[in-house]
Amino acid sequence: MSSYEDTLHDSDSSGPLRPELTAADNVKRLRIQQQQGEKYRRVAANSEQRQARVSEQMERRLAQIQIKATKREEHNWRLEEKKDPARPRRGKSGAQGDAQGPNEAGQGSKASTKLPKSSEEAGVEWERNSLLKKLGQVHQDLKSIKQSISNLAKGFEPFRRSPVTVFLLGLVSIFQDSRDTFTRKLERLLRRLLDQDIIDMNLVLFFDTLDEFNGHMDVISRFLKDVIKDSPKSLTRAKFCFSSRPWAELAVHFSESDGVFLWVKLALSILRGTVTSNPDGVTLQALEKRLFELPDDLFRFYELIIERISKANCRRTFAVIELVVRHNDEYGPITAMQIRDAEPLEIAGRDVEYLDVLDLDDRKLRRVVDDKVKGLIRAPWDVDRPKKSHPLQAQNPESETPAESC
Repeated sequence: MSSYEDTLHDSDSSGPLRPELTAADNVKRLRIQQQQGEKYRRVAANSEQRQARVSEQMERRLAQIQIKATKREEHNWRLEEKKDPARPRRGKSGAQGDAQGPNEAGQGSKASTKLPKSSEEAGVEWERNSLLKKLGQVHQDLKSIKQSISNLAKGFEPFRRSPVTVFLLGLVSIFQDSRDTFTRKLERLLRRLLDQDIIDMNLVLFFDTLDEFNGHMDVISRFLKDVIKDSPKSLTRAKFCFSSRPWAELAVHFSESDGVFLWVKLALSILRGTVTSNPDGVTLQALEKRLFELPDDLFRFYELIIERISKANCRRTFAVIELVVRHNDEYGPITAMQIRDAEPLEIAGRDVEYLDVLDLDDRKLRRVVDDKVKGLIRAPWDVDRPKKSHPLQAQNPESETPAESC
């Protein structure tokens, strides 16, 4: 702060006006001094009022104690008089006491050996007795509260084992499980609410701006299909509201014929592989059991295929799928012969004559390709062109690659 501002706010300087200040600043300085003076006066007045209130309260309290002590002393005298009628009454002189008979005087002197308590002692005793009485009442209140809580807990005991309570505790335990991600916990919670058969429940779910979902379409499609599955024992009445701009690809995923023929083809491929691996030991019942074990959802079918890829062939299969996808984008469809020739990297530096032993017929070539890609890539073997030059296509270009599984 500058010296000029110091002078302006210096209320302790002598004289109400300062020549080094302007008229407006002198007026402002006087106003500041008045405000500070009013502030100090208010503080002093409040302090005096507080002191007066405290003194008044102390005097009132002392007067109450003296009154109570006096009443207590009078009460004690009355009790003593009832016990000993010959005791001289309070206020009589000693001569009056001596005027009584010798026996009465002796009894009076004997009773007078117990002197009455002073006013201060009587007040302290009264305060102590009052405090003990209040503590006893508090103790009784606490015992009563404890008994009330115990009765309340017994009343809630049947509800603790009720199906509704068990159901709600199960919902809470889902979020207490630290092994799952937050998204997985929400999915489990939603599934539990949709499948519950404990209470009647109305559930409304709103899905807004589906077209702005940045993830894979198969992910949202599979999620919505799982959500709308109806459990026969469920008591939850669920309604779903979808909001999105026109999205043709989403409608394709919900069409009734989506993936039906592709699922059948993949299922037949797996059953054919089961028979081929053990032609003599496979029965019709075993094939039926294997068929019912296959997932109904096409996306999960692909997951099953990826899980069945051995660790030894995992990276090779992923490389083939990556080659097909990128080749379609940049260089056009890739052929089965190109897949076959791109595989043996360990003999890439050898003579061309050595590669003649890899020249397979159509059936062997198809088996080699199928063994490498495990049904994830198909080749149209029946088109009118040399079979070894048929273009390969990914079964589902939108599906996820098995990179994470590898």
